[in-house]
Amino acid sequence: MTWQQEIDGWLQASQTAGGLHMLSGKPDPGIAPSIAFVCIPSFPGNPIPDDLRVRLRPDQFFESVKRFPGFPNVMSMIGDGWLYWDAYLTVLPESYWVRKRVKKAIRITVHMSLSQDLLQRLLLRENLYDGARCILLGQEGGGGVALFDNPKVNAVYALQKVNSEPALAELRDFLGRNNVEQIKDLKSVVDFELLYWIIEREYQAPGQSG
Repeated sequence: MTWQQEIDGWLQASQTAGGLHMLSGKPDPGIAPSIAFVCIPSFPGNPIPDDLRVRLRPDQFFESVKRFPGFPNVMSMIGDGWLYWDAYLTVLPESYWVRKRVKKAIRITVHMSLSQDLLQRLLLRENLYDGARCILLGQEGGGGVALFDNPKVNAVYALQKVNSEPALAELRDFLGRNNVEQIKDLKSVVDFELLYWIIEREYQAPGQSG
Protein backbone atom coordinates (compact mmCIF):
# COMPACT_ATOMS: atom_id res chain seq x y z
CA MET A 1 0.00 0.00 0.00
CA THR A 2 1.37 3.42 -0.95
CA TRP A 3 1.18 6.42 1.36
CA GLN A 4 -1.41 7.93 -1.00
CA GLN A 5 -3.62 4.85 -0.64
CA GLU A 6 -3.21 4.81 3.15
CA ILE A 7 -4.25 8.47 3.44
CA ASP A 8 -7.12 8.03 0.97
CA GLY A 9 -8.48 5.09 2.97
CA TRP A 10 -8.23 7.09 6.19
CA LEU A 11 -10.01 10.08 4.63
CA GLN A 12 -12.84 7.86 3.36
CA ALA A 13 -13.34 6.54 6.91
CA SER A 14 -13.19 10.06 8.34
CA GLN A 15 -15.71 11.35 5.80
CA THR A 16 -18.13 8.61 6.85
CA ALA A 17 -17.63 9.37 10.55
CA GLY A 18 -17.44 13.16 10.41
CA GLY A 19 -14.90 15.82 9.46
CA LEU A 20 -11.18 16.47 9.27
CA HIS A 21 -9.05 18.44 11.71
CA MET A 22 -5.47 18.79 10.52
CA LEU A 23 -2.69 19.90 12.84
CA SER A 24 0.75 20.95 11.68
CA GLY A 25 3.55 23.42 12.35
CA LYS A 26 6.65 25.02 10.93
CA PRO A 27 9.09 22.29 9.82
CA ASP A 28 12.86 22.33 9.98
CA PRO A 29 14.46 23.54 6.74
CA GLY A 30 14.42 20.91 4.01
CA ILE A 31 11.96 18.63 5.82
CA ALA A 32 8.28 18.27 5.07
CA PRO A 33 6.05 19.27 7.99
CA SER A 34 4.59 16.70 10.33
CA ILE A 35 0.81 16.59 9.89
CA ALA A 36 -1.78 14.96 12.13
CA PHE A 37 -5.06 13.89 10.54
CA VAL A 38 -7.75 13.84 13.25
CA CYS A 39 -11.34 12.78 12.65
CA ILE A 40 -14.01 15.10 14.04
CA PRO A 41 -16.82 12.71 15.04
CA SER A 42 -20.14 14.01 13.71
CA PHE A 43 -22.14 10.95 12.65
CA PRO A 44 -22.82 8.58 15.60
CA GLY A 45 -22.61 4.89 14.85
CA ASN A 46 -19.77 5.15 12.36
CA PRO A 47 -16.28 3.93 13.34
CA ILE A 48 -13.85 6.76 14.07
CA PRO A 49 -10.40 6.13 12.56
CA ASP A 50 -7.33 6.52 14.76
CA ASP A 51 -5.24 9.64 14.22
CA LEU A 52 -2.92 9.44 11.25
CA ARG A 53 0.48 11.16 11.42
CA VAL A 54 2.54 11.70 8.30
CA ARG A 55 5.08 14.06 6.75
CA LEU A 56 3.75 15.81 3.67
CA ARG A 57 4.49 18.96 1.75
CA PRO A 58 1.52 21.34 1.52
CA ASP A 59 0.91 20.43 -2.14
CA GLN A 60 0.85 16.73 -1.22
CA PHE A 61 -1.58 17.36 1.63
CA PHE A 62 -4.03 19.29 -0.52
CA GLU A 63 -3.78 16.78 -3.35
CA SER A 64 -4.73 14.09 -0.80
CA VAL A 65 -7.89 15.89 0.34
CA LYS A 66 -8.92 17.24 -3.08
CA ARG A 67 -11.65 14.69 -3.76
CA PHE A 68 -13.17 15.09 -0.28
CA PRO A 69 -15.40 18.20 -0.37
CA GLY A 70 -15.06 20.43 2.69
CA PHE A 71 -11.82 18.85 3.92
CA PRO A 72 -10.07 20.12 5.95
CA ASN A 73 -12.82 21.49 8.19
CA VAL A 74 -10.34 22.78 10.77
CA MET A 75 -6.68 23.74 10.34
CA SER A 76 -4.52 24.17 13.46
CA MET A 77 -0.95 25.42 13.32
CA ILE A 78 1.51 25.17 16.20
CA GLY A 79 3.78 28.18 16.77
CA ASP A 80 4.71 29.87 13.49
CA GLY A 81 3.26 27.11 11.34
CA TRP A 82 0.99 29.50 9.45
CA LEU A 83 4.02 31.40 8.17
CA TYR A 84 5.19 28.25 6.38
CA TRP A 85 1.76 27.24 5.05
CA ASP A 86 0.83 30.77 4.01
CA ALA A 87 4.05 31.01 2.01
CA TYR A 88 2.66 28.15 -0.11
CA LEU A 89 -0.88 29.50 -0.24
CA THR A 90 -0.11 33.10 -1.19
CA VAL A 91 1.51 32.16 -4.52
CA LEU A 92 -1.63 30.34 -5.63
CA PRO A 93 -4.30 32.17 -7.65
CA GLU A 94 -7.05 33.67 -5.50
CA SER A 95 -9.65 31.54 -7.28
CA TYR A 96 -7.73 28.27 -6.89
CA TRP A 97 -9.67 25.53 -5.10
CA VAL A 98 -7.02 25.15 -2.37
CA ARG A 99 -7.37 28.76 -1.27
CA LYS A 100 -11.15 28.43 -1.26
CA ARG A 101 -10.95 25.34 0.97
CA VAL A 102 -8.61 27.06 3.42
CA LYS A 103 -10.80 30.17 3.50
CA LYS A 104 -13.82 28.06 4.48
CA ALA A 105 -11.94 26.12 7.18
CA ILE A 106 -11.82 27.12 10.83
CA ARG A 107 -8.34 28.53 11.41
CA ILE A 108 -6.53 28.05 14.74
CA THR A 109 -3.09 29.16 15.91
CA VAL A 110 -1.61 27.46 18.98
CA HIS A 111 1.27 28.72 21.11
CA MET A 112 2.78 26.34 23.65
CA SER A 113 5.26 28.88 25.12
CA LEU A 114 4.04 32.05 26.81
CA SER A 115 5.41 35.58 27.11
CA GLN A 116 4.01 39.09 26.67
CA ASP A 117 5.68 39.37 23.24
CA LEU A 118 4.44 35.96 22.10
CA LEU A 119 0.90 36.73 23.23
CA GLN A 120 0.87 39.98 21.30
CA ARG A 121 2.27 38.26 18.22
CA LEU A 122 -0.30 35.50 18.55
CA LEU A 123 -3.19 37.97 18.39
CA LEU A 124 -1.70 40.36 15.84
CA ARG A 125 -0.81 37.54 13.47
CA GLU A 126 -4.45 36.48 13.13
CA ASN A 127 -5.94 40.02 13.24
CA LEU A 128 -7.59 39.26 16.58
CA TYR A 129 -5.86 41.95 18.65
CA ASP A 130 -8.30 44.86 18.17
CA GLY A 131 -11.42 43.53 19.88
CA ALA A 132 -9.94 40.30 21.22
CA ARG A 133 -11.82 38.31 23.86
CA CYS A 134 -10.55 35.47 26.03
CA ILE A 135 -11.68 32.64 28.24
CA LEU A 136 -9.32 30.50 30.32
CA LEU A 137 -10.12 26.81 30.41
CA GLY A 138 -8.31 25.46 33.43
CA GLN A 139 -7.12 22.01 34.38
CA GLU A 140 -6.41 20.21 37.62
CA GLY A 141 -2.99 21.01 39.04
CA GLY A 142 -2.92 24.52 37.59
CA GLY A 143 -2.49 25.96 34.15
CA GLY A 144 -4.83 25.41 31.24
CA VAL A 145 -5.56 26.85 27.82
CA ALA A 146 -6.57 30.41 26.99
CA LEU A 147 -8.97 30.63 24.05
CA PHE A 148 -9.01 33.91 22.13
CA ASP A 149 -11.58 35.04 19.60
CA ASN A 150 -12.81 38.27 18.05
CA PRO A 151 -16.47 38.72 17.12
CA LYS A 152 -15.38 40.80 14.13
CA VAL A 153 -13.22 37.99 12.70
CA ASN A 154 -15.08 34.92 11.49
CA ALA A 155 -13.82 31.37 12.19
CA VAL A 156 -10.34 32.42 13.37
CA TYR A 157 -9.11 31.54 16.86
CA ALA A 158 -5.95 31.44 18.95
CA LEU A 159 -5.02 29.08 21.76
CA GLN A 160 -2.35 29.80 24.37
CA LYS A 161 -1.16 26.93 26.56
CA VAL A 162 -0.64 27.92 30.18
CA ASN A 163 1.66 25.49 31.96
CA SER A 164 2.28 27.01 35.40
CA GLU A 165 1.10 29.55 37.95
CA PRO A 166 3.77 32.09 36.87
CA ALA A 167 2.58 31.69 33.27
CA LEU A 168 -1.00 32.19 34.42
CA ALA A 169 0.01 35.41 36.19
CA GLU A 170 1.76 36.55 33.00
CA LEU A 171 -1.37 35.85 30.99
CA ARG A 172 -3.63 37.75 33.38
CA ASP A 173 -1.24 40.70 33.37
CA PHE A 174 -1.34 40.73 29.56
CA LEU A 175 -5.14 40.59 29.50
CA GLY A 176 -5.37 43.50 31.92
CA ARG A 177 -2.77 45.66 30.17
CA ASN A 178 -4.39 45.16 26.77
CA ASN A 179 -8.03 45.41 27.86
CA VAL A 180 -8.88 41.96 26.55
CA GLU A 181 -12.53 41.27 27.30
CA GLN A 182 -13.44 38.14 29.22
CA ILE A 183 -15.84 35.83 27.41
CA LYS A 184 -18.79 35.39 29.75
CA ASP A 185 -21.35 33.89 27.41
CA LEU A 186 -19.90 30.77 25.78
CA LYS A 187 -22.74 30.77 23.25
CA SER A 188 -21.29 33.99 21.84
CA VAL A 189 -18.29 31.98 20.58
CA VAL A 190 -19.67 30.61 17.32
CA ASP A 191 -17.63 27.40 17.21
CA PHE A 192 -17.24 26.87 20.97
CA GLU A 193 -18.47 23.26 21.14
CA LEU A 194 -16.01 22.17 18.46
CA LEU A 195 -13.20 24.26 19.95
CA TYR A 196 -13.87 22.81 23.41
CA TRP A 197 -13.69 19.30 21.97
CA ILE A 198 -10.36 20.11 20.30
CA ILE A 199 -8.92 21.73 23.44
CA GLU A 200 -10.05 18.90 25.69
CA ARG A 201 -8.73 16.27 23.29
CA GLU A 202 -5.42 17.83 22.28
CA TYR A 203 -4.47 20.01 25.26
CA GLN A 204 -6.25 18.45 28.26
CA ALA A 205 -8.03 21.48 29.65
CA PRO A 206 -11.51 20.28 30.63
CA GLY A 207 -12.83 23.02 32.95
CA GLN A 208 -13.45 26.76 33.05
CA SER A 209 -11.19 28.85 35.26
CA GLY A 210 -11.95 32.21 36.79
